[in-house]
Amino acid sequence: MEPVQDLWTCFTSSSLHHNHGGEARCLEIFAGEAAISRAFAGRSHGVLRPRDLRYGDDLHDPAVRQEVYREIREEKPDLVWIGMPCTRWCAFSRINYTKQERRRLRSKEKDFLAMIDEVFLLQRMNGKHVVVERIQRPRICGNSLRSGDGVRTSSPTSSLLTCAPMG
Repeated sequence: MEPVQDLWTCFTSSSLHHNHGGEARCLEIFAGEAAISRAFAGRSHGVLRPRDLRYGDDLHDPAVRQEVYREIREEKPDLVWIGMPCTRWCAFSRINYTKQERRRLRSKEKDFLAMIDEVFLLQRMNGKHVVVERIQRPRICGNSLRSGDGVRTSSPTSSLLTCAPMG
């Protein structure tokens, strides 16, 4: 499937349409202005507290990441939306940094890639979904994420990592 079709299927999936009775439907990581959380809350869906340095969550800190993992295990949000920090991972980083500078800066953020891997695994175990924003496929080569079947891959096919059955 094409990434856009995957995304549409994720949001129209039956697992996202049942009444949760106040349960968490969304957790936003690297939330920035928390636009995704606001959108879910605006539709009266349960939203977990967005995680971002702006809200006091230093995701470089292993204790903070462990707290996020605990929250995912306990609250089981339908969707975890991860918006990688734009400064290092978006296509425009080529304008601001040389190839070597980007490589050095991104290596300092490898803990973020490990966190994506762990979040994906947790969501897969829960039968839920993950969306990863701003990661360019060629940009993460040499690092690994889990593919949909749990096998490590260095080239994900989409920025939407689905963990639950579709339909």
